[in-house]
Amino acid sequence: MERIHHRGTTILYFDYRGLDDEAFIHRLEENVRAVEALAAKGERGLLRLTDVRDTYASPEIMEAINKAAVRTKEYYRASAVLGVQGGRKVLLNLVNRLSGIGVRPFDDIEQAKDWLVEQAHR
Repeated sequence: MERIHHRGTTILYFDYRGLDDEAFIHRLEENVRAVEALAAKGERGLLRLTDVRDTYASPEIMEAINKAAVRTKEYYRASAVLGVQGGRKVLLNLVNRLSGIGVRPFDDIEQAKDWLVEQAHR
């Protein structure tokens, strides 16, 4: 997890690009623990940008993502994702429906960051 700043707003950036199943799930769990630690310190209304370009959505990864989403959804104000195109949007819709997180897909990182900043100021 990395904190990035865009137009004066902090966004949590989660980079999973090119990871295999084991590395993806390991990093996901690390990130969940980091977000839970932030929440324990009182940070809420977080903005999340997740980058899954060049990854494969295996059943194990999808299960881990859904569990992580349910554990952390109350801490986020808005969530965007990069790298979800074509048939992967069906999987994103499933995760959104099961977890209730409402992640919005983007093809362009700048558009995703702009959208997150807009959500922060609503």
